[in-house]
Amino acid sequence: MGEVRELLAWAGRRRRHMTFRAAGTSLSGQAVSDDVLVEIGPFFRGARVLDDGVRVWTQPGVVGAHLNRLLAPHGTRSGPTRPRSTRR
Repeated sequence: MGEVRELLAWAGRRRRHMTFRAAGTSLSGQAVSDDVLVEIGPFFRGARVLDDGVRVWTQPGVVGAHLNRLLAPHGTRSGPTRPRSTRR
């Protein structure tokens, strides 16, 4: 958390823009930046399989392939989700 505070202070002093990226493919462009892109996914990769694979708990840095490896022993998997920009 201290590193994020330092980055925000740095960006403020220099009038820079930052975009934070946690995980995923960014098919709709959320992790595209014309300035500073901050990759925070490696710090948020916790995941737990619950109820024998019926439910999962994940942090925002967990990617689908990793989650599916955790779910495989339970005979289930997580499907892809459409980007919010394409939902109606």
